[in-house]
Amino acid sequence: MNRLLLGVGIMFTLIIYPYSLMPDAHAKEVIIRTSAFAHANTFFGESVLQVVVTDMNADDDATIEDITVDIDADPDSGSGGTVSVVVPETSDSSGRFEFFLAHEDAQAVSPADLDPSNSQGVEGDGLCVSDCAPFVTFGPSGDLVTDADLYEHTEFDITAESASISASYGETLSTLELDRSAYGSTSFVYVYVIDPDANLNPFEADEFVVNPSSGPNDDLISLNGGSINEVVTFRETGDSTARFEGRYRLGTSITVSSESMVITLFDKANYNATLAAAENDSDSTDSVSFTVGDSDPVVDVGGQQIVTWDPELSSNKGSYALGETVWITVTDPDANADPNVEETLQLLLTSGGREANIIAHETRVDNGVFEASFLLGANGFIFGTDIEVAGGGGISVIYTDKRPADYSQKLSSGENPEQDFSIEIDVAVGGATASITPLEATGSSGSAGPHRVGSSLTLSTSVERDGDAEQPYMVIIEVRNDDGITEFLSVIDATMTLNTDSTIQATWTPVASGDYELRTFVISNFDEGLVLSELVTSQTTIL
Repeated sequence: MNRLLLGVGIMFTLIIYPYSLMPDAHAKEVIIRTSAFAHANTFFGESVLQVVVTDMNADDDATIEDITVDIDADPDSGSGGTVSVVVPETSDSSGRFEFFLAHEDAQAVSPADLDPSNSQGVEGDGLCVSDCAPFVTFGPSGDLVTDADLYEHTEFDITAESASISASYGETLSTLELDRSAYGSTSFVYVYVIDPDANLNPFEADEFVVNPSSGPNDDLISLNGGSINEVVTFRETGDSTARFEGRYRLGTSITVSSESMVITLFDKANYNATLAAAENDSDSTDSVSFTVGDSDPVVDVGGQQIVTWDPELSSNKGSYALGETVWITVTDPDANADPNVEETLQLLLTSGGREANIIAHETRVDNGVFEASFLLGANGFIFGTDIEVAGGGGISVIYTDKRPADYSQKLSSGENPEQDFSIEIDVAVGGATASITPLEATGSSGSAGPHRVGSSLTLSTSVERDGDAEQPYMVIIEVRNDDGITEFLSVIDATMTLNTDSTIQATWTPVASGDYELRTFVISNFDEGLVLSELVTSQTTIL
């Protein structure tokens, strides 16, 4: 799938790598994030929680520093505890400090199973010798002593420098979703179980097996109106998504005895134990209904009878700013003509009298749900096209459905059955945007290079704004070596003013020879994350 995620990918790099600031730049706050950030910092049972502290004021002195992190635990019953943990940087001057938290009785994920940011490894992985990422256990005899058994709810307060967050070791009720609500008699049914309790390893897609005739998950799912006949593995859709996908085929994996079906999910805290286990005692369920049938109106496609539908178009946000990626979803079951391949649709973008085509890809085999994306460039143009979004304007996304719901009636009356369906994308244009020049590396004497290891270099760029109001912004200055690894990163605060150019500088001292890529662009701030300029690059050589 052609997913234009330039802005998002760059912001991910910003979170991972250090922030080396100009002497006159504003000090940055210390930030604590966990691998369960998307799930309210909640983990449970056999799960391992990754915690990363980012100190954007860490000195860039080419040494591995450390910080002290305080962890307070408060279980539901029994006494709590406190421990102070010395956490080293993940690498020289990275500004990132990583450790892991797990119950002492958890066995599903060992330190050797983790993929840490720390270049040395994790305590107890059998390889790390020094400056390891701490693996902190809690429980009656853990590193953090607290009267909390495995699967006992415990609240944590984690503090580093001036920052603190709360994390919860507690059960999350599972929910159930289907990819659609109506299926043909031989369709694939994609079943999704959403449950952070089954998200054990933060660095890989976890999975569990549902065998209708054997434990431990033969009691996880029940089907009213049919029977489940085959073993299906539910796999997490990505690292730490806590969304698990299983695929069934009607007529084979599922035998249908009714046109109306109900799937019920029984909540579990431990997917490696039956519902009779003490930890699986929530008694919570979640159910979804769907229908099965090849009812009229139908159309024959390649010998297959397909029910015709009117499509639904949606976007992931109500409005967008320049620099953001627009995601479009088209749900059209009858566009799923071949149940064995992921198919495509063509969408038309129009704005200001110009138009361009993009492709939407089926998100899964045989589900009839299609996704497409395009990037709104900071210069007002849709990336890869000549479409410019005028101030206060928008974009029309048009899908021509060859088989709408009234396909048969129109065909019988001699009409063209095709019908256009569209969605309007609102774009907020007219705020301040910026252009930025490629970085130039100059030595103390003003020389343009090549430069030598250990020399102090000034990285300079010029920012020009376009707008009718002042606007604060941040300039990102990054240096990558020839392996694509970030060696230096600086984030500089400034304010755009009307009809002026601003010269932005950062100081970098290279510690190794080689060819380096200099990268820079402008964002609004870390909260909004709007990209206000294109990414520009240049090169420099260090001898």
